[in-house]
Amino acid sequence: MDINQILSSISLSTIAVAIWQTRVTLGLDKSSKRKEEISTTLDLCYKIFQNDIIPYYIELISFYDMHQLHFLEEIYIDEEKQILHKPIVEGEEVNLFFKNLMLLFNKMDSFASYFVMNSSIADEYMAYQMQGNAFCGIIERLKGGYILFLIKNKEDYVCLVKLYDIWIERKNKESLNI
Repeated sequence: MDINQILSSISLSTIAVAIWQTRVTLGLDKSSKRKEEISTTLDLCYKIFQNDIIPYYIELISFYDMHQLHFLEEIYIDEEKQILHKPIVEGEEVNLFFKNLMLLFNKMDSFASYFVMNSSIADEYMAYQMQGNAFCGIIERLKGGYILFLIKNKEDYVCLVKLYDIWIERKNKESLNI
């Protein structure tokens, strides 16, 4: 998924946010717990995902492209997530890229924790409707780095992995039903 596709999905999510905010304002959702879930979800999707994660991702991809770091596309992984080909990459730019990639995944893991650790905090399905395409698109674009981090330490990014697995499965099922 390229940056234009992600930005177009953000525009749709902005419309979804406005609709949900209107519903909450008009009191169409009677349950205070439900209102809190919706409010939390909207805050997470807007404040964290759109205002923090997306700009950070765009900056990271711009850095990757500007420095012509094409090694992520050269990482080949089999079905058991074993690295079949890992290019030899070195340099200050590569180290800086991986440091910032780790920070991006940390931000995404934190975002994901609200939806997979305790489902009563925020509405996972509503968040998927607003940010699912962009979230999955980021992981797909950075798949080589994502797999490398997971192979290196299976304990990291537990929430990110769970949410990505839920959302990519849902996304794939939806694409089959079209």
